[in-house]
This record gives sequence, C-alpha cells and structure tokens, in this order.
Amino acid sequence: MAKSRQSRKSAAAKRSKAARRSVALKAQGASVVAKTQRASLETPVVAAVPASAPAPKGVNLGAEYHYVLSDLRRLGLLAAASFVTLVILALIVR
Repeated sequence: MAKSRQSRKSAAAKRSKAARRSVALKAQGASVVAKTQRASLETPVVAAVPASAPAPKGVNLGAEYHYVLSDLRRLGLLAAASFVTLVILALIVR
C-alpha cells in the first residue's frame, strides 16, 4: 500500500527541519569556539610556581619494599620447581 501524500510531506518536513537545526547548532558552536579563542588570547596565562618544598632525599628502597624481596624469592622457587617437574615429566613420558 502506498504512503499517503500527507505522510510523505511530513517526513520531508521533518528531514528539512532536522537539517536546519543541525546547521543552526553548528553555527552556534562555531561562535562559541570563536568567543572562547578570543577570551583565551586576551587572558594572560600565569605559570604556577611550586612552593619551596625540601628536595627529597635518597629513598631506601630496601626498607620501603622489604616484602617484595620475599615474594620474588618465593616466586623464583616456585618457577624453578615447576620447570624441574616439567623436565622430569618430559623424560618419563618419552
């Protein structure tokens, strides 16, 4: 069944209305960008000066990460044991 003439007109009207709206929004967005750029050119930018903080001294990483060394040791032992197990299983299966 063919669409009625009224529904075709309203669909075309909706499309053109949407097109006009998008053009208006683009124009409005361009003017906002232009205003923002002008404002940023007029406003001087001042760099933040850090407060005079004492320079950090050398950090003792051994004291800070004492728990990491034990974890690495345990991980290394597990990896070595797994590798040895795989080698022994490869020899047995052959």
